[in-house]
Amino acid sequence: MVLDELTPQFALQLLGKLGISTFDVREKIYKKVGGNPQFLEFFVTLAESRSIKDLLKDITPVREKIGEWLLDELVGLLTEEERTAFEEISVFRLPVDRNVFSVLNVPGRIVDKLTYYSLVKLGRIQQDAGYYEYYFVHPGVRDYGYGLLSEDKKIKAHRRAAVYYETLVEKEKAHLGDFFELHHHLFASEQYEKAGGVVIDLSEPFLRWGYWGVLRELLMVTVKTTEGLTKASALHNLAAVLDSFGNYKEAEKYYKESLDLLKVWEINRE
Repeated sequence: MVLDELTPQFALQLLGKLGISTFDVREKIYKKVGGNPQFLEFFVTLAESRSIKDLLKDITPVREKIGEWLLDELVGLLTEEERTAFEEISVFRLPVDRNVFSVLNVPGRIVDKLTYYSLVKLGRIQQDAGYYEYYFVHPGVRDYGYGLLSEDKKIKAHRRAAVYYETLVEKEKAHLGDFFELHHHLFASEQYEKAGGVVIDLSEPFLRWGYWGVLRELLMVTVKTTEGLTKASALHNLAAVLDSFGNYKEAEKYYKESLDLLKVWEINRE
């Protein structure tokens, strides 16, 4: 987990806020689980369905295995529908708004259950018109959930995630990071032409903003994974980037390749 360990004092305070009233019990939990706040939340949630004594007896003493053990136990409490929702939300790397659950066809009761179990976290940002709510999954929990997916299910989950970001773009609510995520999910779901289209659309603003290095890498990937007009456009834009770097000879090569591909594409279209 990418979470700072709490000191004993703050870990015991957190356990108290989570409902563990007896000080001695809080100390035993801390000694066994440690100060990771996410792990402590998981433990207390599990303690609602199993006794604390049994949990402390069963939990592995190996620190790097504690999170995995707690997640195994917690996910074991989920229904098949709830587990599927958890696995699919684990493909998202950035915080998302509640609309993501509509895209994933996840009912509100399941959202509430996953949030209650701390598998999905709810955050709030105060704005002029009130609060903006967002949902996120901590990296360690996300890696665990993503690891439960088969390769086929990963592709399907990434496709649904891409739909979420496409919706943001269509509604003109997407930020720069959302475009990166859209490309990531399109690529991960093997929608290479659409992923390449995103890179082509980003080329002009990226050049204007000075993101030449990032754009170059994205264009090189696009050239390797696309065909026809998309590949020709990527080659042309890659040449423009190299031209900006002063790599005129290499740029000329890509300009020529782009032109040749474009001619073939136009012939095939006729």
